[in-house]
Amino acid sequence: MARREDSALRPDELRGAGEALWGHRWQTEMAAALGVRDSARIREWLRGARPIPAAIRAELVALMRARASELTRAAKLLGAVHRPPAHVVIAEAPTDRPLGSKTRPPQT
Repeated sequence: MARREDSALRPDELRGAGEALWGHRWQTEMAAALGVRDSARIREWLRGARPIPAAIRAELVALMRARASELTRAAKLLGAVHRPPAHVVIAEAPTDRPLGSKTRPPQT
């Protein structure tokens, strides 16, 4: 049985990775990042006209990990640079209500 890292992507996985990395207009960006001729090849993969090479999975995972590191560094920088003034109180969300609920449950 092939390991997941070595298996070819499905078109829906390719689309999900592209949108996560580059947003809604991701095909051209993905083609450039992967060194693919142009975005027409990406569309061929999405339609199933050509198989998605198995190596693309590992390349996309590496790009996602690099992006995650960039975002983590940026968040740390923002956290270090932007501290709320002492008079600003940041309230925590109540923990006694169900997720997504707009009202508190009745007190017993």
